[in-house]
Amino acid sequence: MEHQLIIIDTYCQRTSIQQRFIHDLNGLGLITLVREDEVPCIQDTDIPKIEQLHRIHTDLNVNMEGLDIIYNMLNRMQNMQEEIRQLRQELEISNL
Repeated sequence: MEHQLIIIDTYCQRTSIQQRFIHDLNGLGLITLVREDEVPCIQDTDIPKIEQLHRIHTDLNVNMEGLDIIYNMLNRMQNMQEEIRQLRQELEISNL
């Protein structure tokens, strides 16, 4: 399935998110900008991540470096939760 590309300028005009924020996320490696005919775009799959990070940034006044740390910690927590879920399933199967 191909991801839909959204022009950054259009996205930022429709949201309260500034273009600088999007470019900063790209600079940190949290999202990847795609160029379509030399126009910078974001993938539609990055929108939830952008919005989550923007809420943390604005609501909690977290700087960009802090966002990077928080996002990486959230990913690690999600991975650990998934691993725990899988281990529980394996344990239940072995107890049958």
